[in-house]
Amino acid sequence: MKSIIILLVLGLFAAEVIAEDPAQTQGVIVAASDATSAAQRLKTLIKQDTGLTFAVVGPNQKQDAGDLQFVFCTKASRSEVKHLLPAAALTADLQPQGFLISTETNATQAVVVGGDSDGLRYGVGELWHYHCALDGKRIVPQGSLSIIKAPAFSKRMFWNWTHCTNWDDDLGKIHQTKHVDANGTLEPYLAQPNGFADTFQRVVDFQADHKLNGLIVWGFINDAHGGLATAQSVSRYAKTNGVKILPGIGTMGYGGFYFGGEHPFNINTFLAKHPQVRLMVQADGKDMAGTPCPSDPVFQQWLRDGAEWYFTTLKDIGGVNLEHGDFFQCHCPRCKMQRSLPENDQNYHWDMMATQVPVIERGLQINPELWYSYACYDAYNSALLSNPPKFLGQYPKPAITQWTYTKMIADPILNPPGSWPLSLRPPAGTNRSIGLLHQGSHWDVKRQWWGESDKSAVAFGGTYSLVSDLIQQTCRRAIADQSEGLQIIGQIGVASPQNELNYLALEAFSWNPQLDYQTWIDRELAPLYGGPKLSRRYYELVSRITKKPQEIANDLQEAQQTLTILPDPRQARRWANLISELRRRQALMP
Repeated sequence: MKSIIILLVLGLFAAEVIAEDPAQTQGVIVAASDATSAAQRLKTLIKQDTGLTFAVVGPNQKQDAGDLQFVFCTKASRSEVKHLLPAAALTADLQPQGFLISTETNATQAVVVGGDSDGLRYGVGELWHYHCALDGKRIVPQGSLSIIKAPAFSKRMFWNWTHCTNWDDDLGKIHQTKHVDANGTLEPYLAQPNGFADTFQRVVDFQADHKLNGLIVWGFINDAHGGLATAQSVSRYAKTNGVKILPGIGTMGYGGFYFGGEHPFNINTFLAKHPQVRLMVQADGKDMAGTPCPSDPVFQQWLRDGAEWYFTTLKDIGGVNLEHGDFFQCHCPRCKMQRSLPENDQNYHWDMMATQVPVIERGLQINPELWYSYACYDAYNSALLSNPPKFLGQYPKPAITQWTYTKMIADPILNPPGSWPLSLRPPAGTNRSIGLLHQGSHWDVKRQWWGESDKSAVAFGGTYSLVSDLIQQTCRRAIADQSEGLQIIGQIGVASPQNELNYLALEAFSWNPQLDYQTWIDRELAPLYGGPKLSRRYYELVSRITKKPQEIANDLQEAQQTLTILPDPRQARRWANLISELRRRQALMP
C-alpha cells in the first residue's frame, strides 16, 4: 500500500510525493495562511530526522486520500481548514501562545491549532518531539490525543553572551569554547562566513521546538560578526519562529547600544568623540576609564538618542535587557547629591535608574509592545519588603524588574535553607517581575565533579552542571509570586546531556510549575529517550557522580548497548551524546 501524508499550508504550490515502500511514510505539508513558518519547520525536521522530503500545499488544493493527514492553523485561520478539523478543534478557546493537538484513534489525522502563530509554532514542536514516534522512515503519531495547553509563565527565556555560546553538534567541540573551557580556542560566533547567525538560529530552533519564547543576547550588534545587518537577520528569524530576541544594552558599560565597532552608539566611540563627558568617579576618587558619569547631561542626551535609533532601527526584536554595569555607582559630587535626595535610592540603584529610565521611556513611545526588562542585581528579601527601594516607583509601569533568583532559591551549595518563604513577596512598588537563575553556568559553582574541568577558563565552575531540580523548584516558587517568567543560561548546546536536561526542565516547569519532578522524568521525558524505563535510566546515568573508573566504564557500556536498540534517530542522538559525555568523564579522571 502507498503511504501519503498531507499537511496543510495556504498559498504554496501543491506537490504529491508517494512512497512505494510500505515501510516508508511520505506526504505533503500544509495548513492555513498563517501556518507557513510552522509547516516549514516541520518539513525541515522531517528531512533532518527521517531523510524524507515533504512538499507543502494549501487547504483549497486537491488532496489525495492518504494514510495520515496533518492539519495546521491558528484560532484566527481555522475557518480556512474547517472541513478538515474535528469539532473540538473548531470551538476550542485557545490562549495566546497556547495550542490544541488532536489525533484520531487510528492516528490517521493529526491537528494542531495555535492560539496565535507563536502557539502554533510551539504546538508543532510538541507534536513532533513528544507525540510522533519514528521507526526508521515511518512516522507514527500517537493516537487518540486531545491536548490543550497554555503556558503558566509568559516569559520562558535563555540568557546568553555571544562569546560564551557554543551549540555545536559535537560535544568535543563544545568543550573547546575559548572563553569557557580550559585551553579552549573555538569562538563559534566569529566563525566565517555565518557563525553568529548559524549559532543563534540553532538556539532559536531548539527554543521554539520546546516552547521557550525569549532569548537575551549580550554582544548582539558587533562588527566582528556582521554588525547591524546580521543582528537584524537573526532577530527576524527568531520573530518568525515565535522567539523574542532581547538584546542586552549597557547603559553605562558593556558597549552601550552597539557592542562592537566604531559607531555613534557604541559607548567607547561616544566617549572618544566627546572628551568633555565626565567619567564615573569610583569610591577611591579615581575615574573609571570607559564609563561615563550617569548624571552628565551630554551622556543623558546620548541615552535618549541611542534609544531613538535603536528602537526605530531594530524592528524585529522582542524587547531589551538593560544593565548599567555590575553595581556601578558614581561618587562625583553631582551624583552624590542626587542620591542624597529623599525620593532617590542612596546606592547603585539610583545610577541604574538614572541611565535606564530614559531608554525605556523613549522605547515605550516608539514600540510599547516590547519587553523592557532591567537587571537590578538584587534578590528581594525581608529588608527590601520593610524598606522598598525607590527605583521601583521611578521606572515606567510596563518595565519588568529582573530579580536574581540565584540568591533566593533553596540551593544545597549556595543557600541550603533558602531565603524565599511563601510569606515573601516582591516589595511594594513592583509592577512586573521576572527572575534570573545563574545555576548551571560558569557564573555558578561546580556542582558535580564533572560539571567543569578543573582548569576552567573562568573564575567559577558550573557550566556543565545538572540543575534541573533547581529549575523545577524555582518555577514552582516563582509562580506563587506572580512572576512572569524565568531566565536560565542557555549558552551550551544540547550535545551536552546535562545542559539539555536543564533546558527541558525549563520547558516543562515553565508551562506547568506544579508538575511532579519524577513524573517529568518518567512520563514527560519518555518520548525523547526511548520510553519511561529508558528516560529514568538516562537521567540516572547523567546525574551519577561516581568517580570509580569501573563504574563509569559499566555506564558507558550500558549506554552503548542501549544505542543499538533504538529505532528513533532522535533518541539515538541523545544516547550517542551520553556516550560522548561518559567518555569525557573518563578522560577527566586522574
